[in-house]
Amino acid sequence: MKCPLCKSKNFHGVESDPQLVECDNCFRVFSISYLSGYRQGYSDRDAIEKDLLIACKYLMSFVPDWAKLVPKGLHPTFYGTLTYQGDLEIKRRVDEIKALIED
Repeated sequence: MKCPLCKSKNFHGVESDPQLVECDNCFRVFSISYLSGYRQGYSDRDAIEKDLLIACKYLMSFVPDWAKLVPKGLHPTFYGTLTYQGDLEIKRRVDEIKALIED
C-alpha cells in the first residue's frame, strides 16, 4: 500500500482502532479499507463515507470534557475558550457533529 498523499509505503497501526493506520511520513490517518480500495482504483462513494464516519468517531474521542459540559458562572480561566458563551458555541457544534455520526 502507498499513501495517497505522499506516496510513502511506511504505515503503523492506530492503537485505539485496529481499522486505522497512520502514515509515518505525512502523519495522516486512513482506514485500511480505503487504502486497499485506493490501491485497486476504486472510487466507491459508500466506502469513502464509511471511512469518514470511522474517522469522525475516532476524532470525537479526543473532544475535551469542557466541550461536553458547560457549567455557568465559573471564572473565565475555567472555560476552554475563556468565556461561557464561547464554550457554549463549541458544545453546540460538538453536539451537532455527534448527532450526524450517531444516525
